[in-house]
Amino acid sequence: MSGPDSWWATLPIFEKILWIIAVPSSVLTIAHAILEILGAGDAGHDVAGHDLADMDTDLGGHDAGGMHLFSFKGVVIFFTAFSWVGIVAVNSGIGVAIASVLGLAAGAVFMVLFAWIFYLLTRMTEAGNTNVDNAILQSGETYLRIPGNRSGYGKVMVKIQGSLRELRAVTDGDEIPTGSPIRVVDVIDAETLLVTKE
Repeated sequence: MSGPDSWWATLPIFEKILWIIAVPSSVLTIAHAILEILGAGDAGHDVAGHDLADMDTDLGGHDAGGMHLFSFKGVVIFFTAFSWVGIVAVNSGIGVAIASVLGLAAGAVFMVLFAWIFYLLTRMTEAGNTNVDNAILQSGETYLRIPGNRSGYGKVMVKIQGSLRELRAVTDGDEIPTGSPIRVVDVIDAETLLVTKE
């Protein structure tokens, strides 16, 4: 009688690796999508010490015109597409080498596509009649760490006119880690705030 154990035992090593990648990356992708749909992406859902909703964390990649290609979210989407395309390819009788190439190509395409979509959605969300000056003296939370002494940009979540906004931020003080409470002290421009750690 066959079962899950016998099915797993008969899989080639390459396909086992693909399934090991596919399951957790798919769970993370679906969980994040649900949080975004429910509007809970900014609520701080802590799972095993990590903010599940904070999937934009910079992994040292490139910011292509505002699109974070190598964010945590982008990498998860890459591995989700890579693993599932690889699984389908292998089960279609395609060799491991070609399946790997197809998986890598699909992962890269999906990562760029989703980065572009999230970039557009962010811009649409930020559009409107919100007066950023109303953010001054408001409290918020660091979304992406803010380098110290205005040496780079981070991101903060601040409520302005009743809406939670994600804006760039700099600080004159020490580095402010992700998840730290902040207070807005000034507005640099329409998309950038000067903040201090509370």
